[in-house]
Amino acid sequence: MNQNLPFQLKSLLLLACTVLAVSFSSCFLHYYNTNTVYTIDSATARRLEDDEEYIVVHTDSGYFHLARARMVDKNLEGEFDTLIGEHSRYLNPLRANHNRFKVRDDIDVLNEAHLYVKGSFSEKMGSHVSIPAAMISSADIYALDRKYTRTSRVLSIIGIAFGTMFVVTIYGIYLLISSLNMS
Repeated sequence: MNQNLPFQLKSLLLLACTVLAVSFSSCFLHYYNTNTVYTIDSATARRLEDDEEYIVVHTDSGYFHLARARMVDKNLEGEFDTLIGEHSRYLNPLRANHNRFKVRDDIDVLNEAHLYVKGSFSEKMGSHVSIPAAMISSADIYALDRKYTRTSRVLSIIGIAFGTMFVVTIYGIYLLISSLNMS
């Protein structure tokens, strides 16, 4: 029998363990949808107020947080505030659905609404801001993409199960061949 076989099996086992460990890093991913709307009607405005979303306003000159937002007549009003770090990670989603986010960021991401406004603002911190609804070109109201998150969970469980079975099988073959070589 070839004496290198145990070495080859050890290498295969090491490779299998490495692949399994790397695959864990892409397991149990979470996804969100942007739910883009192109008009702010009264229902959308109520949703922004009722859900107490963290509102990020995108302007030609940058971003800011609109604190204590409320709809007054046809204007979205609130207080000009700085954008805190947790909410600056997901400013520019790549697509309308199945955008990935880290599990630890779920409270921040899933409570964000992004308003895209034509023009810019020169307000100072804490000052009152009034944005006419006509200036808002679109809004993204982030929500969990249940389908892709569930699919990721199922595939992760299947991948871990098969990966574990593969490693155990390779190790069993290694032990079997080792015991045959000893006799």
